[in-house]
Amino acid sequence: MLTGINYIGVVFGGAVQNVVTWIMIASIIILFFLLLFLGHGSFHNLSNGFAFPHSGGNIISAIGLALAGAFWAYDGWNNGTFIAGEVKNPQRNVPLSLLYGTAIVRKPKVFLFDEPLSNLDAKLRVQMRTEISKLHHSLQATMIYVTHDQTEAMTMGDKIVVMKDGIVNQLDSPLNVYNFPSNKFVAGFIGSPSMNFIEGKILSEGGLCFKSSKGNLNLNLGSSYDKRLNGYLNKVIWLGIRPEDIYDSSSTTKRPSFNEHEANLEVVEPMGNEIFLYFPVDGIQFTARIPAREKPQPGAKRLLYFDIDKLHFFDTESELAL
Repeated sequence: MLTGINYIGVVFGGAVQNVVTWIMIASIIILFFLLLFLGHGSFHNLSNGFAFPHSGGNIISAIGLALAGAFWAYDGWNNGTFIAGEVKNPQRNVPLSLLYGTAIVRKPKVFLFDEPLSNLDAKLRVQMRTEISKLHHSLQATMIYVTHDQTEAMTMGDKIVVMKDGIVNQLDSPLNVYNFPSNKFVAGFIGSPSMNFIEGKILSEGGLCFKSSKGNLNLNLGSSYDKRLNGYLNKVIWLGIRPEDIYDSSSTTKRPSFNEHEANLEVVEPMGNEIFLYFPVDGIQFTARIPAREKPQPGAKRLLYFDIDKLHFFDTESELAL
């Protein structure tokens, strides 16, 4: 099993690139065929544990390793970029494609990845994410992928296991984890920007309503939450809402599920295709994600809509979803 792999990018260009590439191709091919034939039909302890039995299978393995190295070098020559891999062993420097190639030729039933993209820059991380996803679909093998990056988990996983302190908090599909988090931790961990949370009470004032602890946020919940929240009348709970479920009144037509809230904007972050608005509610910073049609000014007041159909509620003691 390989874990803890870090990767670095090395760029070559011009005439030096051509020379280095072909030297690498020739060296890799010669190396593995020498290991095959001079080792009397077997070789051991390559890369800390890649060992092949005394059988005809080692010929296929050696050829596969040689081709993997050759294709890695040739691909780097065509693209002008080499991706080198560094196993967490100061005496080893192994190309990423070679590590994958070595594993693939053995036809394992399960691949284990331990944060393989953590040290890559943002652009290369996206590229490698898609390559691993394509590899997964082509091999049809199980892949267990450990990561702290929720984007990697959401985009690559068929199932996500969310763990905290060694305890499984939720196991479900990416969309179910996002839309139906099992507790407050999962709700805040999955999603960027993260979910907004605020404490308050469930009251009955001509229907259920939520009132924040300091009274700066009041939402009429309607009848859709009666079954879920009737048992929490006059009790303190957590309310959660995602930034994309808070709308700007100037760019959105009001719908029946919208509740109005006037916000004092503290920070406005244009992201290109969208804008993040930061505003306080009961002294807690809230975030709204709105379309980039116009840029609101920091310090201004803005009428926002909270979509009550997209609210999440959590118990204050257990933090489980209600």
